[in-house]
Amino acid sequence: MDSQRVSENFQRGSPQNLEAECSVLGAILLNASCLNDVLGILKANDFYREAHRKIFWAMKDLSERGEPVDFITLGDLLKAQGQLESVGGSAYLCSFNEAVPTAANVAHYARIVKQYSQRRQLIGLLRDSEEQAYSSADDPLTIVGNLTSGLLELQSGHFQAFHISELLPTSLKDIEKAYESKGRIVGVPTGLGEFENSYGDLSRGDLAVIGGRTSMGKTSFATTIGKNAAERGYPLAFVSAESPPSKIVLRLLSQASGIENVRLHAGILRDADFGKLIAAAGRLEKLPMWFLGGVRSWETIKAWLRGIKLREPNLGLIIIDYAQLLSAPVDEKKRYLEVSKISAESKGLAIELNAAVLLLSQLSRDPEKQADKRPKLSDLRESGSLEQDADLVFLLYREFYYNKSKPRDLAELNVAKNRDGRTGTIKVRFQEETLTFGDWTESAPATDITEGSHEAA
Repeated sequence: MDSQRVSENFQRGSPQNLEAECSVLGAILLNASCLNDVLGILKANDFYREAHRKIFWAMKDLSERGEPVDFITLGDLLKAQGQLESVGGSAYLCSFNEAVPTAANVAHYARIVKQYSQRRQLIGLLRDSEEQAYSSADDPLTIVGNLTSGLLELQSGHFQAFHISELLPTSLKDIEKAYESKGRIVGVPTGLGEFENSYGDLSRGDLAVIGGRTSMGKTSFATTIGKNAAERGYPLAFVSAESPPSKIVLRLLSQASGIENVRLHAGILRDADFGKLIAAAGRLEKLPMWFLGGVRSWETIKAWLRGIKLREPNLGLIIIDYAQLLSAPVDEKKRYLEVSKISAESKGLAIELNAAVLLLSQLSRDPEKQADKRPKLSDLRESGSLEQDADLVFLLYREFYYNKSKPRDLAELNVAKNRDGRTGTIKVRFQEETLTFGDWTESAPATDITEGSHEAA
């Protein structure tokens, strides 16, 4: 029975609605202004019949030339292009007049055409994936990733060519929003006031690398930003190759409740802590946050992130902790090639999924050998192409780690690369009790933790 059903499916004709296609073309010929409404919904390739695709292209051509779009001008242009007979001749063009009594419903007709086009594309994607699954030597997760990318493209309408006239209105609106927000770039918020005042938010489509030596607080910094973004309504996908999701959630509970992370780990709670913990859990469970832990296969991570995008179309922020722990398929099994692949494809995912990506990275040990142990941008260069691919590079440094006479809660955030603006260093406060980063104030007292403290990750 199953083989019979498959055979029947392949014998079916492609989904189509020629009446709706004729209605769209007829409405445009009745009222040329309908073309502007249709262009926001359809491309020429959405028409099933080749003749209809040619007619629609000719209509667009006339409109872009500033000429009227009617039976006479359309027929003349198709004749000049040598295509009039191939689309059915003048008689076929005139038949559109009978296809639609009014142009008022053109958007409805266009959406019908679009839906059938999407059905055909979906069938094509599934058939291609089935063929690859039978015959390809590719890793199955690669096939899943290709299918998911196609589904995302089908769902969102991204990855198409745009004329500048289509992009300008959006850009002007972004400038207006930035003006209304008093000069800040409108993107994914970090919750760090001084950083946003100086550098703006994290832009969707950007790859930001957070670099630091061991125990500088990279994971804590990323977790702080992720929580702040999710609290402001930006869905978060958190990939941790180093820790299970339960440990990341424990950090979040510490940040949200104000209870020291070491006490939560050890279960050393006071009576007053239980109410704080329950309230914090209640707030966190409402946030749009998704976690993948303990997975180091880059192909698996990409497939998971694309799946989250399908579930959360407004996915705003992706955190990947951290690059050097991940494995990626490369021709030569060399570590720097794997990291380079992960770096380049992280930037590609930022654009594809329209989200900001925070990719954490260990730095080389060179700073440890120097008198001034502050990391530099060059310390990333051994890590494949991270420096080249990143739009932003943040370097974290805590002097207290090397000099115990310095404030324990003082950290430096060096914006070492900023493709869209200036670079520089700002002070941030690191609360080691709850593994939380925040704004630094000179009057903030240094945190004094003597027993039971642990280094940040």
